[in-house]
Amino acid sequence: MDDFTALRERLPGYPGYGDRSSRHLADQEVRAALGEALAAARERLVPTGATADALDALLLRCEFSDQRLVRSAELAHVDDTIAAHAVALDRRVITLADRVAAAADAATLDAAIADANTLFDERIAALD
Repeated sequence: MDDFTALRERLPGYPGYGDRSSRHLADQEVRAALGEALAAARERLVPTGATADALDALLLRCEFSDQRLVRSAELAHVDDTIAAHAVALDRRVITLADRVAAAADAATLDAAIADANTLFDERIAALD
């Protein structure tokens, strides 16, 4: 199954990266899905210390658009190759949300948080 189809199964309104407004909506939907998984993990695992701090920081990234991504989405010329890469990254974020949902301990959650931050940075770079 291709990335776009997989995302549409999980996020029925997922628009892809065809135009500026779609890019913003795609970003919001992907961040929201990960944010929901993180919020549930916080309630389920009740992390403390550095894990709790990293989780809270990532939740903020999920809640608010990164202005670097917003600017890039506005200015970027997104051809089919760039759009496909961005969609593939979004699919990886959604797969990561599944890992967060399945996390059974702080170590697993820590690894997922680190991966999420890396993916968010990659999403920005994909449109830059």
